[in-house]
Amino acid sequence: IALLILRDVGLINSTLKADRADPRAARGGTTGSLTIETRPRGAQVSIDGNVVGVTPLSVPGLSAGAHTVRLTLAGHAPLTTTVTVKARETARLAVTLEQR
Repeated sequence: IALLILRDVGLINSTLKADRADPRAARGGTTGSLTIETRPRGAQVSIDGNVVGVTPLSVPGLSAGAHTVRLTLAGHAPLTTTVTVKARETARLAVTLEQR
C-alpha cells in the first residue's frame, strides 16, 4: 500500500512539473484578458460563478473561449451576459446598468 501511494504522489508531481513547463502558458498563448466598465461604477463582477472584483476592472489570464459575466449593483437590475475571450487579446464589456 505504501508503494502505491508514493507512486501516485510521483505521478501528481510529474504532472504539475509538466504543466509549469508548458511554453504556451509562459507566453499567455491560450489566455486573454477582459476589461469591464459599468455606468454607474462599482458593480460586483462574477465570471463563471466566481466573484473577481468591482468595476472598472481588468481581468488578465482568462482562458480563451466563452465566459459568463454577471454584474450586480444595489438599486440596479443585475445583468448576465456571455463574453468571448480570444487568446492574446483583450475583450471589452461596457454596459449601463438599469436602475430599479
